Amino acid sequence: MESEREPPFALPAPAAIRCSDHLSKADRERVKLASRSLLDSVRKLIAPLERWTEKEQTQAEVQVFILHHLFQVLPTPPFTTGEKQAPSLRVYQHVWQQSASGLFPGTVGT
Repeated sequence: MESEREPPFALPAPAAIRCSDHLSKADRERVKLASRSLLDSVRKLIAPLERWTEKEQTQAEVQVFILHHLFQVLPTPPFTTGEKQAPSLRVYQHVWQQSASGLFPGTVGT
């Protein structure tokens, strides 16, 4: 099982992305690259932010950053707006939870 080999800070594979029946091989590769890019970008964004999980404004900035990033990097088609919004919320929730627990790399002072 792939998820057992992932480190605890790995981003979750969104349901829309996991269901790859409608994705070409090239699109699946784009999704993998987008996931890596998002993880690196989120790490850089939250690294200098102290206790960001406790501040509403900073939480909103991180959430918007993730949504914006996914809209830029996930191909349309095959992904619809809804298929981009749902994963962005799941990724944000995962990043918030991992950061609040002190498990997300690059997190300072959470």
